[in-house]
Amino acid sequence: MLGTAFGRGPVFAIVSGASAEIVPFPTRLPAGVFANKVAWVSRPSYVGSVEVTGRRLDAPGKALFGPVVPPELTGLSWSFPAINGNFEPSAAGILAAGCYQWNVVGTGFAHRIVFRATMGSVSA
Repeated sequence: MLGTAFGRGPVFAIVSGASAEIVPFPTRLPAGVFANKVAWVSRPSYVGSVEVTGRRLDAPGKALFGPVVPPELTGLSWSFPAINGNFEPSAAGILAAGCYQWNVVGTGFAHRIVFRATMGSVSA
């Protein structure tokens, strides 16, 4: 999966087709949800829990997540074991284009990922 890594660590979101500030949601699903694959990876040394939630910043709305497509939850949570190559596949979704924030909270850290979400592929 080619994409951009978001976050300060020790857990990062790798989003397919994303650029530095734009995250595309190219896959149209039932109920008006647009989705993209997200791989959550951690530094090999990270051991602990992770919780991801999100929301739309520029208008009412929510960020959707799920362990698979289609995303239907408003948050994710899991634990990373102490192994090399910690990886958790998931999906993220939106109902409308706009500005979004993902909150990534884990053992000993918390950070926000802010981006502009588009429906469809990123165009040049």
